[in-house]
Amino acid sequence: MLRFKIFSFVFIIILLLYTSCTSVDDPAKKELKWYLNVVLVPFNLEAEAIDALAAVSGDNYQTDQAMLEAIRSRVLPKLREFKKAMKAIEPVTNEVSGLNRQYLEVIDLHIKAVETLEVALMKGSKTELEEWKRLLSQRSLVYNKWEVKLTELNKKYK
Repeated sequence: MLRFKIFSFVFIIILLLYTSCTSVDDPAKKELKWYLNVVLVPFNLEAEAIDALAAVSGDNYQTDQAMLEAIRSRVLPKLREFKKAMKAIEPVTNEVSGLNRQYLEVIDLHIKAVETLEVALMKGSKTELEEWKRLLSQRSLVYNKWEVKLTELNKKYK
């Protein structure tokens, strides 16, 4: 579900930019268009991490050990690779740079949440599971703020 939301939102924004950006005079407007094209590639890494966790959780849950193995071998490596790819994107304008920094915060929260889940599974700790839920909730809040900022920039540069 999260994967679909991420891809559909970014896809819609890109379509809006292509249809609304007939002249690209403003550097931030040009960079926003560039950023959305560049950011699509790393987003696949996040989607792969989400899919890997979904494959061993919820209705697909089998054992804590299977979930731990997936977290260690697929989920965290993909999230870390995603973070590295997003950090490599170096926007010049303040607006787009801020947008990228905000998504890096989303990634950091996602990684921290998965690391907390890993500890919870190793220890069998309900406290750590609650912290994992709190971090996921916080990640969602920051993601929603990023989404709002992206929408605002799109409207600004229409």
